[in-house]
Amino acid sequence: MGDNELSLLKEDILSIGIESVNQIYDLLPVPINPEIVFDNYLYDIYSESYRCLCFSLFDAGIILIGQLLEKTLKEIILLKTGEIKTGTMVSSIQYALDNNILIYEDI
Repeated sequence: MGDNELSLLKEDILSIGIESVNQIYDLLPVPINPEIVFDNYLYDIYSESYRCLCFSLFDAGIILIGQLLEKTLKEIILLKTGEIKTGTMVSSIQYALDNNILIYEDI
């Protein structure tokens, strides 16, 4: 393999991953214990977003955090109203504001 070719050897990828985790892990908050999250689906999204951030996959991590926020909001609406909310995050936020489920400062 030439010097200018992309090296995708397993050892190279692992070393990049380990270096990335070592640099970023200390910047992240301590991971949440799965026992305090009662919804396995919420915890799965959380842990996957955490892993993405550890490996410098910031775009994927941010998308997953957005999904986590949306799912959490819909769970809050379900718990407070008994209503299953579908639709977009924007419509869920508007519903929560209109029905005094959340106040503006919560968002």
